[in-house]
Amino acid sequence: MSGNTFPPRPHLTTPRLTLDALTPADCGDYAALCRDARRNRWWGYDYREEQPHPPEEWFLQASEEDYAAGRELGLAVRLRGRCIGEVVFTHFDGRGTAELGCRIAAAYAGHGYGTEAFAAAADWALFRLSLAWVKAKCYKENAASYKMLSACMRPAGEDETFFYFEKTV
Repeated sequence: MSGNTFPPRPHLTTPRLTLDALTPADCGDYAALCRDARRNRWWGYDYREEQPHPPEEWFLQASEEDYAAGRELGLAVRLRGRCIGEVVFTHFDGRGTAELGCRIAAAYAGHGYGTEAFAAAADWALFRLSLAWVKAKCYKENAASYKMLSACMRPAGEDETFFYFEKTV
C-alpha cells in the first residue's frame, strides 16, 4: 500500500484499551513517548536524525504525513482515553504482508497493555483488512518485546540482531 491507499483508521477495543487515530489532544503524551530515548533504542528509528529539537506537534504531524503518503498506519493505544502508546503498521508489500510494531510509555509498561494492543492490531489486519501475513521483529536484547511477540505470534527465525515473528490467517 502506498500513495494514500490506506483505509480509514479503525476504532478497535479490547477489554482494557482503545486503539484509534492520534488526535491533537494527544500531542503531549505522544511527543513524550517519541522522545523517550531509553525506550526508543528498540524502535529502530531515531527522530533526531531528521529533527534534532522538534516541537511537540512535529511527532503528530510526521505520523499524519506517513499515513497520508501510504508509508505507515499508526494508531494510538489508549487507556481510559489517555494515549499510552502506539501500534504502527509499516512495510506493506502490496502482496498481503505488513510489519507491525508497538511501543508503550514506560509508566504503563509491564501490565500487558502492549500484548493486548498488539494482538488486537494484528487480528484487525488479518481478519478485517484482509492481510495474509503480519510480521514483527525485536532486538535480541529486548526481553519485554520478545515476551510480547511470543504471546501473539509464532517465531519465524533470527539473525545476529533480531528475533523474527509472524502471524497468518
